Amino acid sequence: MLKTQLLILFLSCSVFAGAQIRNYTVSNAHSHNDYEQRIPFWMAFNAGFGSIEADVFLIDSVLYVAHDRGELRRNMKLDTAYLLPLLRCLQKNEGRPYADSSKKL
Repeated sequence: MLKTQLLILFLSCSVFAGAQIRNYTVSNAHSHNDYEQRIPFWMAFNAGFGSIEADVFLIDSVLYVAHDRGELRRNMKLDTAYLLPLLRCLQKNEGRPYADSSKKL
């Protein structure tokens, strides 16, 4: 019984011993349903978000961005709202999304 309790205590402590403090920044953040922002893509990008989410619907070979079909708008296309702005950033920053980023995409 004592051996079992000591083993459980040891295993519990070993789990916490391996844990490291992680510093979270906006680069760890995720812009959920980003297309609902006042300025899609750019608000999250300029804030330095690490990921930006956009739900898409394929209609007549075009990807539109919206949460559901009832919210579709002609001017909210994935390429113009997200892909082209990201491409411009990559071109401007020599293959990096942000000028101070060390990783190329």
